[in-house]
Amino acid sequence: MKSGLARQYSSLLEFILRSSDVALIALSGLLAYYMRFGDFALSTEYRIAVFISGPALLYIFQSFGLYTTWRGLGIFDEVKKAFLATVAVFVALSMITVMLQATNDYSRIWAGIWFLNTIGSVIVARFILRTILHEMRRRGFNTRTVLVVGSADQIARAERIVAKAPQLGLNITGHVPIDCLSYSEVQSDKLGEVGQMESILENHYIDQVWLVTTFEQSALAHVILQKLKQSPVAIRWLPDFLDFQLLNHSISQVDGHPMLNLSDTPIQGISRVSKWIEDKVLALAILIIIAPVMLVIAAAIKLTSKGPVLFKQERHGEKGDIIQVYKFRSMYVHDEGTAVTQAKKGDARITPLGAFMRKTSLDELPQFFNVLKGDMSIVGPRPHALVHNHHYKTTIDSYMRRHGVKPGITGWAQVNGLRGETDTLDKMERRVDADMYYINNWSVWLDLKIIMLTVVRGFTGGNAY
Repeated sequence: MKSGLARQYSSLLEFILRSSDVALIALSGLLAYYMRFGDFALSTEYRIAVFISGPALLYIFQSFGLYTTWRGLGIFDEVKKAFLATVAVFVALSMITVMLQATNDYSRIWAGIWFLNTIGSVIVARFILRTILHEMRRRGFNTRTVLVVGSADQIARAERIVAKAPQLGLNITGHVPIDCLSYSEVQSDKLGEVGQMESILENHYIDQVWLVTTFEQSALAHVILQKLKQSPVAIRWLPDFLDFQLLNHSISQVDGHPMLNLSDTPIQGISRVSKWIEDKVLALAILIIIAPVMLVIAAAIKLTSKGPVLFKQERHGEKGDIIQVYKFRSMYVHDEGTAVTQAKKGDARITPLGAFMRKTSLDELPQFFNVLKGDMSIVGPRPHALVHNHHYKTTIDSYMRRHGVKPGITGWAQVNGLRGETDTLDKMERRVDADMYYINNWSVWLDLKIIMLTVVRGFTGGNAY
C-alpha cells in the first residue's frame, strides 16, 4: 500500500489540487469584496467575474505545468510558476473586461485585493501540500520504486542523488549492471542482467527505470529501450555530464523533434528584454545618484597624479566581441607593452588614491556608462584582460563560456569573495565555477540579490589590490 499509494491516488490528488485552486480564487474574490465593501452580497457583475475566474485559472495553470508531477521540482520553482500563472490569470481577466467595455463596472481596489489574496492563498496552499507530501515520503508513503541500469560509478551516483533527497519519495529497488567491473561501492542489490530486463520487471514492483550512462555508453540506451518497449514503466535517462561545463542546458524542440541543449545562450526572448530594461533603468538611476562622487574622484585623480582621469582597456564582451571598458585611472602612467600584469599587494604602479579606489571598487564606477552603451550589464561575469583570457582558455575547461552573456560590473563570484588577484589556477577555477552558476541560474531576482549583496559586502575584499 505504501509504495503504490501515489500511483493509485495521483489522479485524486490532482483533482483535489485543481478543486482547491478554483475554490481559493473564488473565496479570495469574495473576501476581497468584503474587505472593500463590508458585506458578502456580490452584485451580478462581481458574481460573473468570480465565476469565470475558475475556468480561466484551470486553463492557465495547466498551461504553466502546475498540475504535473512535483518530484524533482523545487518548492521555489513551484512558487515562481504559481506567481507567474496567477498574474497571467488576472491579466486575462483584465483583457476580457476591457474587450467587453466593462471596466467601469468593477472597483480597481477590489481587483487589486482579489489578486493579492489569490497570490497569497495559492502559494500558501502549495507550501502546505508540499510539506505534507514530503513528510509522507520521508515516512515511506507516496513513494516510487526505481531500477537503475548502468555502470558501477554511475549507479552509485544515482544512489547518492536519491539518498540526499528523501522528500522526492524515490526508493532504489535494485540495479542491472552493463559491464563486468566491480560493483562493491553500489548499495542496492543486483537484480539480473540487461538481457533479463523483461523478467526483472515482471518479478519486481518497479515504477521507473533509470538509465545512468556516460556519453560513450549512450548507445546502450537504444538496446535497453528495445527490451522495455512493451513495459508500462516510466523510463528516464540520467546521463553523466560531469565532463562537460554546460551552459543553460535544457530541452527544446525543432519542428516537433526533441533536442537536448548542452550549451546555449541563456538570456533570450523576454528574458533578454527584462535584463535590458533592468540594466538601462538601474544604470541611469545609479549614475544620477553617484554623479557628485564621480566628479570628486575625477578631480582627486587630476590633482594627485599626471595622466588622464579615465583608463580604457580592451576586454572580451558578449560572444567574445572586443569592447572598451572604462575605469578611473588608479595607476601611474606607464607602458607594459603587450604584457598585462595583475596588480599585487604593494604594487608600485598603483597611486595612493588608486589603492583606495581599487580596494573599494570605486575605480569601476565609470563602467555604468558601458552599461548604458550596451557593452556590459550591471550583473554578470567580470571581464578579464585579453591576455588572461587567451591563457586561461587553454587551462580551464569551457572558460570562454563566461562570454555567453554580457560581462558585468559585479557578479556572483565577486559577492562570494572571489574578486581581486587570481594568482593560482584554483582561484580562477572557483571564479569561473561561480560565473557558470550565475549564468545557469539567471533571473531578475538573482540580479537584484547580487546588487544588494554588492552594496552590503561587495565593495571591499581582501584580494583586491
